[in-house]
Amino acid sequence: MSDGLTAPVAPDSDAHPRLTRAQRRAQERVDEHRPVVPASTALQASLGAAMAAAVAVAADTHVLAITAVVALLGLAIALGWSYLLAAPSPRGTFVVILLGSLACVVAATVSDTDPLLRWLPSALAGTLLAAFAHQLVRSDGRSRLTESVATSVSAVAVVASGACMIPLVYLPPLVWLVAAGMGGVLASIVAELAARWDRVKPLVVLLAIILGAGAGALVSMGDPELPLARLALLGAGSAALSHVIRRALSVVPAALTYKRGVWAIAAAGVLFPGVVVYVVARLLVS
Repeated sequence: MSDGLTAPVAPDSDAHPRLTRAQRRAQERVDEHRPVVPASTALQASLGAAMAAAVAVAADTHVLAITAVVALLGLAIALGWSYLLAAPSPRGTFVVILLGSLACVVAATVSDTDPLLRWLPSALAGTLLAAFAHQLVRSDGRSRLTESVATSVSAVAVVASGACMIPLVYLPPLVWLVAAGMGGVLASIVAELAARWDRVKPLVVLLAIILGAGAGALVSMGDPELPLARLALLGAGSAALSHVIRRALSVVPAALTYKRGVWAIAAAGVLFPGVVVYVVARLLVS
């Protein structure tokens, strides 16, 4: 009870206990020794490898095949992304991501002449408008509005990056570049699995890049006309990007809680390097 001179002191909350200085230092020491590599489970690694292989095989089959594979990976991201990042309105976010992903996949498929991605910017712009429209129809007070928009747009941006690989099927010599990019993805998965050993853990990024370059160089042997150096660089870049996005997403608490989150992380690791594959392809034909 207050005596009128002294302000009442609020009781300590059990939900947010105060830590002593010694406890804070102990917690900092624990944080310093936590692994900085993705917590790649056997499920996540096997899913990523299977998805990368499916993209590479589909690219060498038919445009409809790779379109279907990329669309399915976009569906995996739509199902898990909002729960992975704890979006404030998961159902509406799912709808925005799903529609935006489908729009990007269709936009990347319809044009078989240059510019191959002429409709992709329109699909991305439409997704941004849909994300804002979603906020207008929310009935929960629109809390964490910026986070909600960023969740939707970031997911569709990843799918759009993967969709960049679709029109390369219209240029048969460049299909090998998709294989090189997916080889880099597989190399990054191998590097992350090897990082389970403490001696390898500090070198996981370098190992992923080296293995990715080797995978790209190996793929270049399938067509002597393709420059070995550029495919090795493509493999290294794809491995680095794939590792980076899995590393960023795997530290999210929900990454190991929801299986849909594991699917979304695996799919993002395969689709994210797609824009690098497209850029290298355009440099080869320019």
